[in-house]
Amino acid sequence: MGGWRTDGAVTGKMTTHDMLDRPGRRAPAREALGAGAACPAQMAPPLDLDRAIDEVATQCLLYRSRMTARAVTRLYTEGFRAAGLSNAAQFSLLVAIRRGQWSSLVELADRLGLERSTLVRNIQTLENEGLVASHSDGPGIAKRLTVTARGESLLAAAYPVWRDMQQRLAAELHEPDFHEIRRALRGLGKAAMRLQDGD
Repeated sequence: MGGWRTDGAVTGKMTTHDMLDRPGRRAPAREALGAGAACPAQMAPPLDLDRAIDEVATQCLLYRSRMTARAVTRLYTEGFRAAGLSNAAQFSLLVAIRRGQWSSLVELADRLGLERSTLVRNIQTLENEGLVASHSDGPGIAKRLTVTARGESLLAAAYPVWRDMQQRLAAELHEPDFHEIRRALRGLGKAAMRLQDGD
C-alpha cells in the first residue's frame, strides 16, 4: 500500500485511508460527500415558494377544471330542480342509463367520471325514487338497468331545461367559443386518461 514518506513525497497511490490517517489532512470533498452526492454547484436553486404558489393558483388545470365543473353543475342543478330532479348528477345518470351504451357498471362509472361506489349509491337513489329499475337475467349475470316510465317523464320534463341552459351558456360565451370549449374539454379528458393509463 502506498503512503506518505517523511519528506512529504508520495510513494504510491494515495488512498482516503492514507489521508485520514495523516494528521491535519482531510479527505477530498467528493469523498466526504460520497460517490453519489451532487456537488453544491450542481444542486437546484432554492424554491421561491410565493412564486410557485402563484403559478399553481393561476395555471393549474386541476384547480381550474374543478372550479369550472362546480360552477356549471350549480347552474344546471338550479334548473333541473324545477323539473323535479334533485341535482344535475341525476340527469346525467338517467341519460347514460337511457342511452345504454355501456356493458358494465365499471364502464358506466368511467363514462360518468365516478367511482364505482358512488355510482352504486346514485343508482340506488334513482331506484328508490322509482326512476330506474334493475333486472336480473340469471345467476352470475350482471343486472340490467332501465329507465322507468316515471324516469322517462322526468327526462322529458328536464330536456327543455337542459337545452335552455346550453343556449344561455352559448350566448354568454359566444357561439364559436362555446364549441371550442367543448372540444377542449374532450381533449383534456382524453389526455388525462391516456396519461393515467400510461400510454
